[in-house]
Amino acid sequence: QRHRALLAGLPALAPRAAHQAQLDATGDPDLARLGAEYLPLTFSRRHGDPSRPWNRFDIRVTDARGDVIIDFQGNWRDIFQNWEALSASLPEFVEPMIAKFVNASTVDGHNPYRIGRAGIDWEVPEPDQPWAEIGYWGDHQIVYLTRLLELAVAHHPTRLPALLTRDQFVYADVPYRLRPFAEIVADPRATIAFDHARHAAITARVEALGSDARLVHDDAGIYRVNLVEKLLVPALAKLASFVPGGGIWMNTQRPEWNDANNALVGKGLSVVTLCYLRQYIVFCREMFSTSALDVVPL
Repeated sequence: QRHRALLAGLPALAPRAAHQAQLDATGDPDLARLGAEYLPLTFSRRHGDPSRPWNRFDIRVTDARGDVIIDFQGNWRDIFQNWEALSASLPEFVEPMIAKFVNASTVDGHNPYRIGRAGIDWEVPEPDQPWAEIGYWGDHQIVYLTRLLELAVAHHPTRLPALLTRDQFVYADVPYRLRPFAEIVADPRATIAFDHARHAAITARVEALGSDARLVHDDAGIYRVNLVEKLLVPALAKLASFVPGGGIWMNTQRPEWNDANNALVGKGLSVVTLCYLRQYIVFCREMFSTSALDVVPL
């Protein structure tokens, strides 16, 4: 509604860089954010193995008239696993993939289960379903982010540094709460508490705000931060779970698949995540040091 005339006057197709510059020129951080994470994808997947009982597929390629639908959906791991390969064919959209990635992460450095064009999604407790479970799917989180960042700099060396201090990034408001450390140590399979009141509040907010309702808000509206902070938070979350001589303790309740992390299902130490965390920190340090940053507000 704020930019009705501008949006109505946009052409059917436009070069991505020119389109983003037009949105940025409005000075509206919400419009800039939506443009910066826009991906004109027409297909994605929930998971490659339909035998797993929690998979739900909803593949929409065309509408009732046969027109192509711009839509994608999938669980966290499969979406970014696909996009790493897809970015080789669509290098202009590596930065939007990164924006979508970081904007779907939480203030405690983790990520929801599902992600799609309509926003993020999370699992709710289902006591009567033996396969049901809640928790963050953290497998490959640092791995995929590192690879996307490296691809972005390889294709466009100046674009990411230009975004580092721009306050147009957001946090996912997932109604999970990490249990106190002593409780996590006592039972590594029960590390997340579900905040039913928060879930109800977010669900009610969706009626008014749509998918943006699932983002963290403060008194002024959507809470915004810069890209430096968004890159630091997941690294700090992993470092806080570092076990010297072992690896990163994967303790966010959802299974951390053996084939993905060299970790035990549901709990355990990941050497793969530790190795990629080092690579991630080296990359970020080099990018920060070459970007002429002096002081960064966090």
